[in-house]
Amino acid sequence: MANELSRLIQDVAEMQRRQAGGVHQGTVEKVKGDKIRVAWGKDPDGKPVLSPWLDTSNHRGGARERRFFKKGQNVTIDTVNGEMDEAATVSADAPNDKFKAPDQAEDEGAEAETYQLGELHTTKKGDTYEIFLREEQKEQKDGEPATRAPAKPSMKFRFHKSGGVTGQVGEARFAAHEKGAKLRIGGQWIAVTSEGIIFSSPPKLGEDPIPNDDG
Repeated sequence: MANELSRLIQDVAEMQRRQAGGVHQGTVEKVKGDKIRVAWGKDPDGKPVLSPWLDTSNHRGGARERRFFKKGQNVTIDTVNGEMDEAATVSADAPNDKFKAPDQAEDEGAEAETYQLGELHTTKKGDTYEIFLREEQKEQKDGEPATRAPAKPSMKFRFHKSGGVTGQVGEARFAAHEKGAKLRIGGQWIAVTSEGIIFSSPPKLGEDPIPNDDG
């Protein structure tokens, strides 16, 4: 009976150890391709305790991806049987002061899905999907105003379920939907419809001034 009780106590202790060690929070310390080392504690000397090189939770199935992780980013480590070894995986966790939500997230509200990588921003809201390039908002320094108006996008494309595709690059604008397509710069425009091609002014003949992108 004593042996059986001792075994049960050991089993419960092992289960508690595995449960306690199943999930850890930490910050990214080193990145090498798809592998990451995470600082998840400190040793008696105050130095960071690092995980082994771990795989991220990036998808590797029918669709494949590589999401960028950076030093200082909050992450979660999921372990197998509570063991901090190469079988554990890393996934993104809560934002912090250095790594916040995308710049456009606050403006769009909670119902929009947003993504940002440097100047590249994407937003999905309702039936509209936008991709645009805009200067990344910098960290505010002492003495600067509490808010700063975001810069205007230098390039923007919008896809709408019923409104077609619209885009802008500098002063150039274009649109394509069920009624046709239009290219516009300032007051000059060309429209292509099922009825024919319409010009805002008589066309000019000459050499092509716009380089081709054949890449």
